[in-house]
Order: sequence, then C-alpha cells, then structure tokens
Amino acid sequence: MEFHWFLPLSPDVEQIGLWPEEGPEPTLPYLTEIVTEAEAAGCAALLVPATFRNHHDALIATAAVLARTERAALLVAVRPFQFHPAQFAKMTATLLSWFPGRIRLNVVGAGGDEPAMLGVGDDREARQRRMAEWMEVFTGVLYGGRTFSYAGEFYQVTDFLMVESPTERVPIYLSGSSAVARSLLARYGTHYLMYGVPPDAAAAEVTGLRVVPDLAAVGICMRLHLIVRRTSAEAWAAADHLVSRVDPRVAAIMSNERHEAESKLNTVHKLATSDDLVVAPNLWAGVGTARRGAALALVGAPDEVTARLVEYRDLGVDSVIVSGYPKLREVVRFRELLLPRLREAGLA
Repeated sequence: MEFHWFLPLSPDVEQIGLWPEEGPEPTLPYLTEIVTEAEAAGCAALLVPATFRNHHDALIATAAVLARTERAALLVAVRPFQFHPAQFAKMTATLLSWFPGRIRLNVVGAGGDEPAMLGVGDDREARQRRMAEWMEVFTGVLYGGRTFSYAGEFYQVTDFLMVESPTERVPIYLSGSSAVARSLLARYGTHYLMYGVPPDAAAAEVTGLRVVPDLAAVGICMRLHLIVRRTSAEAWAAADHLVSRVDPRVAAIMSNERHEAESKLNTVHKLATSDDLVVAPNLWAGVGTARRGAALALVGAPDEVTARLVEYRDLGVDSVIVSGYPKLREVVRFRELLLPRLREAGLA
C-alpha cells in the first residue's frame, strides 16, 4: 500500500473549527519541513489542496517546495474553472521537466461556491461537460505535439504552442460516480480517489469500479485522517481534543451544508451529522463536524489502525492519503508509531 501525506497551505492547526484558525503559518521553510518528514516516513507523495480559501497558491507552493526537497512527489489538486487547460498543460510540462517523477494531479470537478468568485455559474451538467472539455484540451496540449487547436463549448484553442512535449505521463487522480466521471476516469485517469467510508461502503464502491472492464486496472486511493497514539485511550482523547473548541458558527455552517443528493460529499456529510460519529471500528466522523471535505479519521493504537488499513487493502484500496492535526507533528507520529507496524503487516 502506498502512503501519501497532506501539505497544508493554511495554518497548521492542532484543533479544528476555530475562527480564525490557530497554528504555525505555512511558510516555505515550514512546508519544506513537512515534506522532508513525510519523505523520512516513506510517503510517496503529498496532496496539495486547491481551494481559494488557502493562504497560498497551490502551483507556486508546489514549485517552491519541490526545489527544496528530494524524493516525495506532490499530488497537486486543480479545478477546471481555475485555469484554462492549455495554460495549465504548459505549467504542468514545466514542472515535469524540472522535477521528473515528482508531479501528480488530482483534477476535481466540484468547487462548491468558489466558481462564482470567477464568474462561473455552471450547474452539475455544465460542470461535467466543462470537465470533459478541460481534460481533452489539457491532455491534447500536453501530449499532442507542437501545436494544438480545439473548438468547444467552454474552451477555444488556436495553434497553442508546446515547444517540447513531456515524455513522462503525469499520473491523474479523478473522482465521481456519474457516467461522465467514470468515462473520464477510464480515458484519462490512473487512480480513482475516494473519500474514506466504512468498509462495507468501500467494498461496494470498489466492486462497482472493477466490474467496468476499462477500470479494472485503475489504482484506488482513499482519503482519511489519522489519529494514532500509543494506546487506544490516548487516541480517543486526542480525537476529543481535536474538536473541543469548535466555534459555534463553524458548527452551524457544517451542520446546515447542503450537497447534491447523488454526490460523494453528501454521503460524507451524512456520516458527520449522524447521531453516532463512530461509524465503524476505529472509524470516526468527527472531523466532518468542523471541516469540509474528508470527514473520517482512523483512531486508535498502532495495531488497531494497522488492522483497519489491512482491511481496506484487502478490499482493493492500494493507496491512502492520510493526515493529522497538526500535519508536521502528526507525520512524525506516523513515522515513529505506525510505520513499524505497517512494515510488519506488509503494508509499507
């Protein structure tokens, strides 16, 4: 199983749900230290988030951090409305040239209320059509030769110049369960990225992918938080501490959020607003009460967390993006407490 960590572009908080956030600022030296520690912990890559609510830009931070580190790749999230695909292809080609083997992409179809910041008002169907065009133009420019032209509903390109196409194929992580999303995954994706869900739901999701011939070989990556301590009691106490100061305004926003019924975010939201936040052994949805996105955390002693990861591995999950709060301190705990058990179990 391949392990990824998370690179925060906002304060590295110890407790979530604070308004404003409290924690070390994401300076370049601080981000470099997180990547260095993740490399020491054997992490293959770190996810770089794309939201406008972060303090820093993902692409600029990625280039700066890669220049200061040695081994781990950065899995850069991008949303189609943020960049013209031809422009982003050029940027990606530069990163691939300068940092071979160290760039991966997570192309995210949804964007919440952020598209409106740039005057984009797509409904769900329009987002899917935009995503399809974006992927076609992006890969066409990146790998299609010296010039590329395209005329679509959302994007127009005329003889866009790529002086030298990369020889390396960038890994692309995609999500979504719609027919359009699965088609894009089959055509362009190397990995399916799923939110953490209980094992029975994970088994159903993996099975749904594997029965599609074009998706039989795609990698399956799960996003989880991690709260591991020497004992189970210490881990659950740390979980309680993590959400012990949630601002009532934040709690109200998270509780009242509405998502499209068929979306994976809606599934995660239901877990985080259920009466019992322990949704499976060692699986806690408390993070989702105070933060958007991935809601579930693996909580427990090293042996317990390892057993749960073995269970997910046996269901077909071959990589995970894990993180804790704060990121820097928790990646050290990952290396010191969990990594020896993962090696014993054949997971690392």
